[in-house]
Amino acid sequence: MKANEGSPLFRVLTGLFRFVLLPSLVVLVLMGMRPLVWAAQDKARENLPEKKARTITVADRYIDRVVNGERISYLLGNVFIDRDSLTASSDTARYYRDREVYEFIGNVVLTRDGGVLTCRHAFYRRLEGASDAQAERPPVALPGLGRAGHGR
Repeated sequence: MKANEGSPLFRVLTGLFRFVLLPSLVVLVLMGMRPLVWAAQDKARENLPEKKARTITVADRYIDRVVNGERISYLLGNVFIDRDSLTASSDTARYYRDREVYEFIGNVVLTRDGGVLTCRHAFYRRLEGASDAQAERPPVALPGLGRAGHGR
């Protein structure tokens, strides 16, 4: 057997096995395992908890309280909130944590999808993605009708 190990044919076959057949076999095995790995990764992704939306909140002062069993955060002075697709700024805000409702008070500016709303008082219900705004209506003078559309 020792005599055959030194033969040129044995060296060619050993090199062929080492550098061609063995790496090819490893690649085939790994490629065969790829669907199994992908399935395991997909299953792991399904079990991941859903990412919470990131909120950027800025205010001069924060106060957290529990009022009648409800957790409320008071944001006082120069309030700015960037949440989901909404940005809001106001003088003061309250965040009702359990209901995920924001209440903005004073000089409110809400911006969403390029639209801008200014008012004095607004609510944003995050779970519903809805908002309500309350604005003062200035008196309107219409030509020939007087103030606020009333006849003379």
